[in-house]
Amino acid sequence: MVLNEVRDLNIKIVDLRGKFKRPRLKKVRMSADAMLKALLGSKHTVNMDLRANLKQVKKEVKEEDKQLRDVGTGHPIGTKRTPKMIPGSSSTTA
Repeated sequence: MVLNEVRDLNIKIVDLRGKFKRPRLKKVRMSADAMLKALLGSKHTVNMDLRANLKQVKKEVKEEDKQLRDVGTGHPIGTKRTPKMIPGSSSTTA
């Protein structure tokens, strides 16, 4: 008797789950200020610069790395390298 009632209730639960469809959620774009204002309430006016909390990073270039790059290219920095012409080649470039 109790098992029949449990089965009937389980069937009703499954039927109710199928009747209601969840709506698709839309993506909402919000700025950081608008997000904080929504979280803190309309009483607070929030003007925060979130970039102020970031670390400053300095890029260091070692002298050895510069020398290795210069040696590898075979030509001074800033000058354009022209392709070598092979004698006897039939291709002509203007």
